[in-house]
Amino acid sequence: VIALNRPDKTPVIRHTTKWTALSLAPEDEAHQIARIAFGKGCRNAIVIAASGERGTRLLNAFQQSWSDLGGRIRGLQTLSDSFQRSMQLGQLLGSGLSDERITSVKQAFDLPVDSRGRRRQDFECIFMLAPEPSAARAWRPLIIFHLSGEIPVYATSAIYDGQRDARNRDLNGVYFVEIPAVLDIDRSDRFSRLRALGADALSLAERWRQMEMTEEATMRGQTGILKRRSDGSVVRVLKLAVFDSARVQSMDDS
Repeated sequence: VIALNRPDKTPVIRHTTKWTALSLAPEDEAHQIARIAFGKGCRNAIVIAASGERGTRLLNAFQQSWSDLGGRIRGLQTLSDSFQRSMQLGQLLGSGLSDERITSVKQAFDLPVDSRGRRRQDFECIFMLAPEPSAARAWRPLIIFHLSGEIPVYATSAIYDGQRDARNRDLNGVYFVEIPAVLDIDRSDRFSRLRALGADALSLAERWRQMEMTEEATMRGQTGILKRRSDGSVVRVLKLAVFDSARVQSMDDS
């Protein structure tokens, strides 16, 4: 039996028959972007997440991985109200507090102050755990506006729908992980992830005996490099990509 989802608890069926689980679980991606950023030297991070069940799952998985690696979260903001986003991110990134201090000085001395706000200096990367492309396109310009445009930003595949879209210019410079099938833009569409999942499930069925008998067996699939664990679940390792203006560029060092 190949379950195309990852159950929260070990299913009863596993105790009576051969079983494995393959899914597009966002937790795998949260773990991977944590490892990538840590490997690139980030130790202190700012995290921007979404409210709701999916946002909580992604945030919890990331926090666990980042803590296990030894990284620190210097600031965390969960966004929900679109009218408060700019103010919330300004406070999170420090530029809002800096602007408030400048305004206070101007008012206290009744004189113009030749100064520009600046962001906080205690972080080296930002994790933008957006649940969908539209949210990412709204958050990224605000990060730049609040004086953090030069800071590396990492995200999951949720920020990319696999389509050519001029609006992706707003995501320029954002690093994210994605399945190989979607990075082939000439053949990608909104069903590419599901087709890739089906294709990999078929490949697992064909290589069942090999995957079952080999410790930590791996297979290069359309949803990434697949690793079967001893508990029967399959973990994916995706490719690293970056937005280059409106286009997506696959990174060779993933």
